[in-house]
Amino acid sequence: MSSKDISQSYDSTGKGDMSLRAESNTGCSQTTQALFTIIIYQFPKANINAVADACRNQMLKVSSTVNSQDSIAYLLWNLGNSMKKNDSIVTVQYIQDGKYTIQLTVATVNQCLDSTYKQILVHGQPVVSVNNNPLVCKGDSIELVASGAVNYIWTDSNDLIFCNGCRTTKVSPATNQQYHVIGYNEFGCSQSKTTQVRVVQPLKLQAIKGDTLCTGQSTQLFVSGASTYTWYPETGLSNKNAASPVARPASTTTYQVIGKDDFNCFADTAQVRIVVGRSTPINIGKDTVLTAGSFYQLNTTTTSLTNEIRKWVWSSTAELSCKNCVSPTVKVINDAVISCLAINVYGCTSTDTIEIKTFCPATEIFIPNAFSPDGDGINDKLIVQGKGVKMIRYFRIFNRWGEVVFEKTNFLPGDAAYAWDGTVRGRPASPDVFVYVCEVICEKGLPTIFKGNVAILK
Repeated sequence: MSSKDISQSYDSTGKGDMSLRAESNTGCSQTTQALFTIIIYQFPKANINAVADACRNQMLKVSSTVNSQDSIAYLLWNLGNSMKKNDSIVTVQYIQDGKYTIQLTVATVNQCLDSTYKQILVHGQPVVSVNNNPLVCKGDSIELVASGAVNYIWTDSNDLIFCNGCRTTKVSPATNQQYHVIGYNEFGCSQSKTTQVRVVQPLKLQAIKGDTLCTGQSTQLFVSGASTYTWYPETGLSNKNAASPVARPASTTTYQVIGKDDFNCFADTAQVRIVVGRSTPINIGKDTVLTAGSFYQLNTTTTSLTNEIRKWVWSSTAELSCKNCVSPTVKVINDAVISCLAINVYGCTSTDTIEIKTFCPATEIFIPNAFSPDGDGINDKLIVQGKGVKMIRYFRIFNRWGEVVFEKTNFLPGDAAYAWDGTVRGRPASPDVFVYVCEVICEKGLPTIFKGNVAILK
């Protein structure tokens, strides 16, 4: 060859030689010879291990197989989605459907290169749907239906498979349960869906206890445990469909209520009895007039055939022997109004009132119950004392046989001239007990009679 630079190919190892003759423009020349050893390096052979079909978002493992006589200096993956890696085994995830070409380039330490290619078809996931949050009455079954895939696997909340290859399946849960379905397309790509089955439980009504009312009164009924209510009979109710209607029955009534849930699964009933009573009329007597300081027995009567009164409440400005008994005694000093409140078994009340007028409420007479007419100057005479007295009309003393043994008329209290000296028809009376009657005229001009006993002591 006549060129200065040349290249030579060799296909086997061995010894080689080459000579070079150089000649100048003046015809002068020189020859040189080179002896060398020929070494032939082999190209590596690379192969990609990967599936041909994959699912979107699936993590794929891609590995390489390289046959080489020489050491591999590096590997370079081009995964077709703008990602490059240098490991012998790589993972890749494709987020879009389509065809992807994977390229692997390997190089030996002697710069011998090989490239190989693998095409992967990425498929989309099926769009699985299942009936959303279905509802079932306890004791019934419900059909779960899936769609959007070619094969299905159903699992319960414990991840136990209860139906494989079923597009539809029936379940009968006792309580709220979650169910999962995995749908697969023809490429094995899958999507999982979950549905929550709500189980409607039987209901139990809770109603208030019965009540006792008086005619014309009202009470509020209460019930709970359901979503809707219907009361009957509706007579006397403010709202037959309310949970807490106001009841004003005219007579004793047992109200029934039916409660239902919102899904027509279950119903329950309850009842409330309202007893309607009437007040028991009472009578404590008529208005009357008494002497001031007198005691008066109050007696009550009712129109009921049975003893319906459970409580008595008396009130007065006068002094009562008791305030919660049936027939108290009253001591009347001044004019007084006495009222009685009676409460019967139904809680109904009735009242009655009387007015007591007094004779001369400020009039008082003082007559000793004993005296000793023995001439010693102490308690020798029985003198009528008093206050609020206009005049003593008469003062009479009787023996045990009813005979008048002493009498004075028309005198003033405290006048010793009208006192009894203990004599009967001029002679000293024997020790005994005598009865007196004294009629006085009070400041109002009204007469009042006082009676009592007096004993002669010696």
